[in-house]
Amino acid sequence: MSNSLAFTSSTVTFKFTGASMPGLKALAKRYVPLYASEASKSGLTLILTHATGSHKETWEPVLQELFTMLKAQDPLACTDSPVVREAWSIEWPHHGESATLNHSVLEKYPPGTLTIDDWVSAIRHVVISKAREGHRLVAIGHSAGVCALLRSTMKLPKDLPMPYTTLVIVEDGMATRGLWKKDGDRPLTGLNALISSVDKRRDNWPDREQAQNFFSKRAPWKSWDKRAVELFVRYGLRDTSSSETNEPIVKLACNKHDEKACYDVSASVASMEAADLVSSLHPCFAIHCVYAERDDIIPKFYHDAIIGSRKMASVCRVPNAGHYVVQENPAGLAHCLVQILRHTDDRASRSKL
Repeated sequence: MSNSLAFTSSTVTFKFTGASMPGLKALAKRYVPLYASEASKSGLTLILTHATGSHKETWEPVLQELFTMLKAQDPLACTDSPVVREAWSIEWPHHGESATLNHSVLEKYPPGTLTIDDWVSAIRHVVISKAREGHRLVAIGHSAGVCALLRSTMKLPKDLPMPYTTLVIVEDGMATRGLWKKDGDRPLTGLNALISSVDKRRDNWPDREQAQNFFSKRAPWKSWDKRAVELFVRYGLRDTSSSETNEPIVKLACNKHDEKACYDVSASVASMEAADLVSSLHPCFAIHCVYAERDDIIPKFYHDAIIGSRKMASVCRVPNAGHYVVQENPAGLAHCLVQILRHTDDRASRSKL
């Protein structure tokens, strides 16, 4: 694990077509490997999406490990022809810093009004822009972020073909129609447990120092990489305004009511529709699956059903991690991504010959 950052970053604020609320904006963070030349156009551009309740910066420890590994494996090639050109992490508009940016808009509506469709529209905005600039896009999503990426392939402009060269599924929460038909309400069992845990969760602290102390001693955060906890305290919480409370406190950026809505029945249907897209995408389109060795939140039969729904390009298991694999073992996840991205880069290069 390197102590110095392996990338530079910048945040972009933008409006997007399809927003359900007037004035709603989106945030995306761009990461450029330090070893990559700005003039190089040959590398892959990663489109990253996070899990429910998370934030765009949650990918930073993974990117740190990924870029470090790529440079260590091939230091000379990285400068002239980097495997990764840049990465864009796109935030759900009521998560992370976006929750603060959009607070004055969101407070006008009942909790749960903003759905995954707004996030999909924001992702599609970035993806269309990058694709038209000639970027070779690789979609990498975690949990609910997988559903958002898959849905971003819908309603594309007629002149734009599939914008992604590859899709990487990381610990998705999709349920196939076969599971729903066979088990009825059983696929909702895990969601009910999550909703119950959200209800009981503490959601405010006097300051970030006390919040850090709280998270370091409680599940699931206590099993996370230290960097992931620090990033959550910095970006997964927001400072309240004087109009909200008499005394300044920090609260979860994505409030509990909105997070619960992310797990409701309509969201479950969205996950099933995303599973439909996995099986309906062209057989030659490469989909890689990355799952954790520990099945702690999403049952294994969910994942097995997705793997069995089509021919997958690869299936990788990350040790010492569960559903929060991005936060628990960023180095292990990065190791899987190195293999996938090198394969994708080689595959794309061969297709040009």
